[in-house]
Amino acid sequence: MIPTAINAPISPSPRSALLCHFLTPLPLRLSNSQSPSRRRYRASFPRCAATPSEQPPLVVANKKELTGLQPIVEKMTPPVRLATSAVVLAASLASGYGLGLRLMGSRNIALGGAAVAGAAGGALVYAMNSAVPEVAAIGLHNYVAEFEDPASVTKEDIEKIASRYGVNKEDEAFQAEICDIYCRYVTSVLPAEGQSLKGDEVEKIVKFKSALGIDDPDAASMHMEIGRRIFRQRLETGEREGDAEQRRAFMRLVYVSALVFGDAASFLLPWKRVLKVTDAQVEIAIRENAKQLYAERLKLVGRDINVENLVDLRKAQLSFKLSDELAEELFREHTRAVAIENITSALGVLKSRTRAVKSMSLVVEELEKVLEFNNLLVSLKNHSEAANFARGVGPISLIGGESDFERRMDDLKLLYRAYVTDALSSGRIEENKLVAMSQLRNILGLGTREAEAISVDVTSKAYRKRLANAFSSGDLEARDSKAKYLQKLCEELHFDAQKASAIHEGIFGPPDLMLETAMSIASKAVRRVFTNYIRRARSAENRTESAKELKKMIAFNTLVVTEMLADIKGESSDKKPEEEPVQEKEEVSEDEEWGSLESLKKTRPDKELAEKMGKPGQTEITLKDDLPDRDRIDLYKTYLLYCLTGEVTRIPFGAQITTKRDDSEYLLLNQLGGILGLTSKEIVNIHVGLAEQAFRQQAEVILADGQLTKARVEQLDELQKEVGLPQPQAEKVIKNITTTKMANAIETAVNQGRLNIKQIRELKEANVSLDSMIAVSLREKLFKKTVNDIFSSGTGEFDETEVYETIPSDLSIDLEKAKGVVHDLARSRLSNSLIQAVALLRQRNAKGVVSSLNDLLACDKAVPAEPLSWEVSEELSDLYSIYSKSDPKPAPEKVSRLQYLLGIDDSTATALREMEDGAFSSAAEEGNFVF
Repeated sequence: MIPTAINAPISPSPRSALLCHFLTPLPLRLSNSQSPSRRRYRASFPRCAATPSEQPPLVVANKKELTGLQPIVEKMTPPVRLATSAVVLAASLASGYGLGLRLMGSRNIALGGAAVAGAAGGALVYAMNSAVPEVAAIGLHNYVAEFEDPASVTKEDIEKIASRYGVNKEDEAFQAEICDIYCRYVTSVLPAEGQSLKGDEVEKIVKFKSALGIDDPDAASMHMEIGRRIFRQRLETGEREGDAEQRRAFMRLVYVSALVFGDAASFLLPWKRVLKVTDAQVEIAIRENAKQLYAERLKLVGRDINVENLVDLRKAQLSFKLSDELAEELFREHTRAVAIENITSALGVLKSRTRAVKSMSLVVEELEKVLEFNNLLVSLKNHSEAANFARGVGPISLIGGESDFERRMDDLKLLYRAYVTDALSSGRIEENKLVAMSQLRNILGLGTREAEAISVDVTSKAYRKRLANAFSSGDLEARDSKAKYLQKLCEELHFDAQKASAIHEGIFGPPDLMLETAMSIASKAVRRVFTNYIRRARSAENRTESAKELKKMIAFNTLVVTEMLADIKGESSDKKPEEEPVQEKEEVSEDEEWGSLESLKKTRPDKELAEKMGKPGQTEITLKDDLPDRDRIDLYKTYLLYCLTGEVTRIPFGAQITTKRDDSEYLLLNQLGGILGLTSKEIVNIHVGLAEQAFRQQAEVILADGQLTKARVEQLDELQKEVGLPQPQAEKVIKNITTTKMANAIETAVNQGRLNIKQIRELKEANVSLDSMIAVSLREKLFKKTVNDIFSSGTGEFDETEVYETIPSDLSIDLEKAKGVVHDLARSRLSNSLIQAVALLRQRNAKGVVSSLNDLLACDKAVPAEPLSWEVSEELSDLYSIYSKSDPKPAPEKVSRLQYLLGIDDSTATALREMEDGAFSSAAEEGNFVF
């Protein structure tokens, strides 16, 4: 047989010499620039994650071995293989004929022998040619295995391999190997377990896909296969952590795939149909991964940000498919975090126990860095090319985001005070410092009144200091016009003249300056004692012990401080204050407003109880300027809760006994409010706040599901009477609870895609304020989904009044912006609808073809289009034929418009309409499609 002849020694005849020449191996030669260093690696196939090393991933680690006839076929070029086939077939025929003629001597038998030998040779030739595609696939596999970085493979390399073996790239075995290599590469590029996307994955995959020459449908099927593998791994993983990691890996795959295939991803990647993944979950995957990548990119930008950085960030945002709203939020949070670093450092220095004069300069230095960064952002916002910059460039504000500075307003006030004090340290203030103070106030989020109070206080002290220096040095006395001197002083300090006059009256007005000095000394000593009581009350183990310390302070104020002040003033301690009737009138008006609050009533006793308790304590010396507002309110609230709950005594075995207190405790509470310097309004707010808190806590339990029934209304009425909260206040709390729960439910429904425009209209008819419940971004998202549903409904209808006016009005969104969204969707859906229609045509789904063409016509109604182009014109004819003959019969204007869009002339259209139903072109019948 032929294999034996090949393995045996061959005589140097012309035929055998030619055969030997044909069987000589020819090396595969590619371009020198792509010649890799040849190394062998042993690595398992990566499972949805790349190797976390610095080296490029190994896509194909091991080479495949050739078996059977494959080593022989591999050594032949196409011409050699063709010549060898002819030689083998001719040799078989000749040997069969010669053997039959020599043995039997009959020509007919010789012809029969030739036929038998020829059949055997033909079988060998067939087997040899059949192995060519498989050998080409193995050659491709082994070639890629030689590369350390598979991205070095080029499209020309693939074509040379196919040409080397004389196969078509579309051959099943060769194409399967390309798909397998692509799948392995995508799997290796995706991040390893516990790692995040780096941002270069999409670029690598797109480049490698182009190098392999694999088309989008085949590549998309590989992405779906990776998704199936991750899904199976989730089912196999029984642990919660493993399941969460696989879910994150799947979200990364969905995001990368969406960027790789762009707008075509919606129909090339059927996540919902194959893996039951909803559109909302796909959007979340894209959003969260885009946010992660953009946040990582923002970390590279510091306080020296420039135009180039902002342009690069904008490009990165668009490439990551991140919305402008989220990009703006992330950028503002990043700039806020940069400023917070300096703010935190400044607070650390300011609160340091070893604070010195030099430390204050460090505080101001940190604040100057914040102001410099803020000025840079403001200048960039006003830049001529700001439209090309990252979204969110603008002034900094510490209020908002994830920072806790809204709850640390007292700390921010200290920083502002330190900056103002430094600005006035020279005894005057410059214009640039005034501008900086205004900017710092906005950055710290201080109110106008709060900042003005701090500025006035610091400026008043600076004014007093300069006035004292002028008086002691004799400079003020030497001036011809003291008024002009004082006016100039006010101008240098930017100090209000009326406030300066009040200071003059305080200094020069009273007849006895001795009384003011004595009161000042007494105030300082008394407040120091009060502060000690406060410190012990704060460090007490429980509320009862804390209340006892506060009670000692009240007694000290009544028995010691009040008597001392009476001695200083030379007054009788039994004398009643002159303003008492006015206070009673004030209290009566407050009782009328909050008459149902029993705890507030008890702080204003009747005559009998007041006489029993004795004279009230003084209220001239208070802790108003020594303690922050929050601390003073907390201390008052502590004693109020003690009055409400009584004294708690713990006994063995973990039990406790509560002893109720009488109403005299509320009189002490009233005196405590005076010592703390609380106003009547602040005290009322504390009582109301506790009553609201108690009512809200129990009302939230009653209204857990947000439903308000008759039985629950009665239950809430009883609770309101028990707590003593006024009816309007109780109704406000109830409305707030129900509105919040409804808003949360509506927002969840919008995010999950369960709320449509019909239900929105029903809610508006029920007088539900959707503008306050649903954010603008969610309403715009709902509008986009509604328009998308219209363009994918398959009806071909598009009502301009409904889409451009009615729906935006129902959702309270900008009409021009809504119109722009409709146009953008229409343009993107127009070409996609044609692609989908062709895909359904190839699947012989006539109903789906009609639906997709109706979607195309709907998009055309929104944005009239020019005739569309398609590579296979016969498929356009099939689309027109199916649509024109669909049942029910489409309107003539739709058929005419479709004819225009598909670029079909009148004669062809007439011929297509007269063809038999169900006729398809040869391209559709053969199924050779190219996207």
